[in-house]
Amino acid sequence: MRIKSAFLILITFVVLAGNVLGVSVQIHPIRQQIQSNQKTTSLEVVNNGEQSITFQVSAKRWRNILGKDQVDHTTDLLVTPPIFSIAPGEKQIVRVGVITLPDPSVGAAYRVFLEEVPAAPSKNSKNPTSSISLVTLLELSVPIVISPSIPSKPYASWEIKRVSDKKIRLTIHNKGKSFISLHQVSLKKENETRAFLRQPIENFILPNERKAFELELPYALKAGNIELEAKADQGEMKAIVPIQVP
Repeated sequence: MRIKSAFLILITFVVLAGNVLGVSVQIHPIRQQIQSNQKTTSLEVVNNGEQSITFQVSAKRWRNILGKDQVDHTTDLLVTPPIFSIAPGEKQIVRVGVITLPDPSVGAAYRVFLEEVPAAPSKNSKNPTSSISLVTLLELSVPIVISPSIPSKPYASWEIKRVSDKKIRLTIHNKGKSFISLHQVSLKKENETRAFLRQPIENFILPNERKAFELELPYALKAGNIELEAKADQGEMKAIVPIQVP
C-alpha cells in the first residue's frame, strides 16, 4: 500500500472515537490520501473497551455543496467486511477497494462510515417496559481521498479576521476543481523576512468548500496586510491578505 509521506505519519497516531459505558475504540490512520493507481487500502479498528462491539461499514461519496458537507451512496468503493464484531483487546482490519476510477483531473473524496450495531437484549435482562435506559451508539467516519492522476496547482482565496488581540480566524476557500491537502500555513507581516507564525494544519479542503481555523498569535496584531504561505500536497500557495478588524 502506498500512502503519501505526510499521511504515513498519521498511521502512528490513533483517535479516541468513543468512551461511553465502557466503549473505547481507536481507528488509524485517521485520514488517507491514496494515489490514482492504487486499488486498495485499509483501516485498523481496535477495541480497547470492556465489551464486544459490532460495526456495520459503508463507503459514501463526500462533497461540499453550497457550503455544507454532503455524503451520498456510491458503488465506487467496496469495503470488506461489511459487518464485524470485535472482542475487547482485539483488532479488525477493514479493507477498501477502488472499483471505479475517478476523473483523472479531479480525483475523488469519500468517507468510510462505521456505525455501531445495537446488541441484542440479553435473555436475563429485565422486562424492557419496566425501566428506561439510554443507549448511545457510536458512528465514526474516516476520510479517504484519491489523488488526481493529472496534477493541478491548488487555487484558493484566503481571509483573515481578528477575533481578539492575539487570536485570528483564518479561512480558506478552495476555488479549484480538486481537493487541497493542506499541511502548514506560515504568516508574516508585509515586507518582513521572518514568519511570526508557522501553524501545522492537516486537513482536506474539498472543491467549493470554505474552512476556518482559529489561530493563537505570539503577540497582538493590528490592521495591515499579511503575507501568507501555505504548503499542500498539490503545491505551495502564496497570498497577501488584509486583516479584517471587527
